[in-house]
Amino acid sequence: MSDDITINLAEALNASACVTGTLLQVQAKKQLNALLKKFATQSKNIQQEKYSYEEWELEFNPQRYNNTIFISGQRGAGKTTFLRSVLLEQAKPNNKMKIKPIAFIDPTLIEVHEHILVQIIAKIQATVIHALSRTSDERQRYDFQACMEEMAEGLKLLGNGDKSKDQDPAFFLNKALKHAVGGQNLERKFNELIDKAAEILNVNLLIIAFDDVDTKTTEAFEILELIRKYLTSPKLVVLISGDPSLYCHIVQSQRAKELNNGNDAIKGMDELSKNLPEMVSHLEQQYLAKVLPVEHRIELKNLANLIEYKVKIKVKLKDRIEGTIDPSIEIKEHIENVISESLRINNKDIKPYVNFFLEQPIRTILQILKSVDESTEATKINSQSLFTALRDSYIGDLRKENIPIEKLSDQSIHPHVIGMALFNLCKNNGELETGFYARPDGNSSSYNSSMFVLSSVISNHLNPKESSFNQSAGRFLQLMLAGPAASTIFMNNVRAKIKTEQEEKNYIDYIGLNKSQNSFSLAAHFSRLLSTSRIELGVLRVLRTTQAEINHATLKREIKKTYGPNKGIAFGTRSDIAKFGIEKLAELETSLSSNKKPLKKIFLLSAKTIALSSHSVSVGNNKFDFVSIHCLLASLSELLICKKENVKNTISTLSKMPTYSSPDFISPKSTDDSSKDNEKAEMVGSSEIGHAEDIDDIDDIEKYVICWKEANENSRNMLSSLLLGKIWTRIHYTLQTISSNMNIKELLLSEAMERFIWVILNSFLIEEACYVFKGDEAIINKLSNAKNVASASTALTHNISNVIEAIAEENKVKLNEKLPLTYLMMTCPLFLPFLATVIPTDTDVAEKKEKELEGTQLLSSTLTDIIQSIDKKEEEEEEEEVKKAKENSENALDLVDKTKLQKIKLFKSIKSFIELNSEKSQKLTYLKDIEDQSEQAMSIISRFVIMGKFGDK
Repeated sequence: MSDDITINLAEALNASACVTGTLLQVQAKKQLNALLKKFATQSKNIQQEKYSYEEWELEFNPQRYNNTIFISGQRGAGKTTFLRSVLLEQAKPNNKMKIKPIAFIDPTLIEVHEHILVQIIAKIQATVIHALSRTSDERQRYDFQACMEEMAEGLKLLGNGDKSKDQDPAFFLNKALKHAVGGQNLERKFNELIDKAAEILNVNLLIIAFDDVDTKTTEAFEILELIRKYLTSPKLVVLISGDPSLYCHIVQSQRAKELNNGNDAIKGMDELSKNLPEMVSHLEQQYLAKVLPVEHRIELKNLANLIEYKVKIKVKLKDRIEGTIDPSIEIKEHIENVISESLRINNKDIKPYVNFFLEQPIRTILQILKSVDESTEATKINSQSLFTALRDSYIGDLRKENIPIEKLSDQSIHPHVIGMALFNLCKNNGELETGFYARPDGNSSSYNSSMFVLSSVISNHLNPKESSFNQSAGRFLQLMLAGPAASTIFMNNVRAKIKTEQEEKNYIDYIGLNKSQNSFSLAAHFSRLLSTSRIELGVLRVLRTTQAEINHATLKREIKKTYGPNKGIAFGTRSDIAKFGIEKLAELETSLSSNKKPLKKIFLLSAKTIALSSHSVSVGNNKFDFVSIHCLLASLSELLICKKENVKNTISTLSKMPTYSSPDFISPKSTDDSSKDNEKAEMVGSSEIGHAEDIDDIDDIEKYVICWKEANENSRNMLSSLLLGKIWTRIHYTLQTISSNMNIKELLLSEAMERFIWVILNSFLIEEACYVFKGDEAIINKLSNAKNVASASTALTHNISNVIEAIAEENKVKLNEKLPLTYLMMTCPLFLPFLATVIPTDTDVAEKKEKELEGTQLLSSTLTDIIQSIDKKEEEEEEEEVKKAKENSENALDLVDKTKLQKIKLFKSIKSFIELNSEKSQKLTYLKDIEDQSEQAMSIISRFVIMGKFGDK
């Protein structure tokens, strides 16, 4: 016979006996057989008690044996199947050890109210009568009947007894004495009955089995007492199964009840009651050690232990495994396949899920696997069936953790429902830092099972059937903000500022996680919670100021330093420069409406990106303006999810600058002079203009976005909760670093956005390479030591170059399959203008540098014609300031040159990355416009003051 154990998932799973070849608990069966053999030998060697002894000798030296075998295991471990299988094997004819099972009793299935001992005797009688019916030995029949009758008096006392008060005293006394003698002899008479039954049946041992005793707590202790008092024959073996922890609880509860009974009325019991828990614990330990001897306990292993003990277990599936002729597969391998395919998590990362699953009751494991197998079509695993099976198996745990089961089952579930469930589960279990990875690696079983279910929910939500990659990516960004972002921001930026649970609820109410609203609103409400300084965690708090307060010369010099020092650059008049802040970008958009050159398109694209990132927060009678990378991600999610015909309206709606309320449940301390900002906000007044340009002006932007979506709609769709959490974690903490490294005194709006975009691209690149389902090992190896961006783009450039190098030798590379999310972000038309620059050829680099240092005009004459000429007096002031700056810093232009070269290298690597997927890159028609005109667009965007010395004249 093969050593492999095969479980057929196509067959019904029940608690009936199974043949030895399919019994999982092989080691436990060996232990049980050894104990039975020991008891059989012991029974033959014992000098049986001769009841002709004097009464006093029997009183002080009774012959009592405890042959109880405790089969322990958690609920669903297979105890019933194990007991039935063992009894079935021992009941076979020609048993060499001469053992006879006579009773299998499940108290939960018994409806009559008679004592369990009476039921045992009835089972023995039925077995013996059946055996005697085959013989004509009347002597044995008479002796057995005599034994039955001698127990009658003792059996009467197993009930409540006769409590009638109307009986004659003398009669009552005689009856009581008779009962007392009968009760004292009941154990001895029952042992004589066992001896006689064993003699008639010609066996050494009789077996009685009790199953599921601990599930009916009202009778569990009664059965334990029955074993202690009466089942003491050396020819009787008792098999009893259950969960040890439940037996402990049952015995402790009984002992505590006995010790507490009436103690309240006893003086001085208060002091003794302090020791009650310890006393109860000690009594429970000793009682169970006596009734269920430790040396007679057999533990049924869970699947994890069985596999560890090298037990070879296979499952037979409905359909054969692809590439084989055998539908059987090792159970651990099958579990790994089901989890990996359903959750879209690589085998190297599913260990927490597999370990949790293997530690579950075997019944639960097999039922889940059977459910998945029945829904599998042509070996393709149905991930929805895993969710359904997990949900139904752990519904109690889900309710305990307040998970909205009904909502999670909805195919059109809102991402905030998942985010809310994740947030509450993480917060309530102290797992806010990384709990949103949705891994079952906590300390609570209900937490772990709930996380397993949520991971399945997230996988199904992010990878719906018959859905484009764009929709999945949009959902990915939505859920990133609703789940990981909400948890991390609460942990790092909110929790320390609140004191009560009500204030925690206020946080949820404020950000709107408990509402079915769009992701932009959620992300916008993060801004005030994050902005304890002018720039923090990817959020800019923008000055509201008048043009009279702008240090124009300093601002223009900084723009020239960044985008090219030239005399011919046209800034316009003072009133054209940085009018009141970012909410006035729309005015410059409309002023360029007559220009149909690419410059106008790319500037509008850049301005629209700022608009999609911007909003205001009302603080009392004042307002603060914010530019947030979180809002930009939210806008991207909405654009990815919307249909192509709705792109224009979506852009128009999202690019308005909405105003939100400030949180009243916390008072964030600002590190800058917020009172000064308030004064400026009052001077400017309310901003209700927003970004309300003519909708026709966004036709080109609409085309860019649709082009981008079409290039990515067929990318590989393999997104997971783990990938979601990993990307967000890197984004969050890198934003923290890069924000703190920014020099706010000389920060341009375009530079801030550029650095935020570095973070997004780098985070997606590194984490997707490592955690995307079925990723590329060459890429993983190349990025094993990848670094975060800090104050320069060099780390991002290096990481992109490593990816290009890793896959350069492969033919027909499809980056939208290897790194679909990263490719989506790298090709985003809203990101690229802030990263793009003209890439010179190797032969004209030196000439280009020389022209830059000479101040050659870089901007087109078209822009110069559109914007008004610069004021001469202002130009003289500027030249004087530049002269002073050069005297103080001889290396200033070298620094500009270095930054310029870094930007060239980055954009060149991005272009190379995109062009690796040549088929897709040809569809990205906007790349040429962006490359040629982005610098000019950025020089205009930068005129809108956000902070620092430009506003401190």
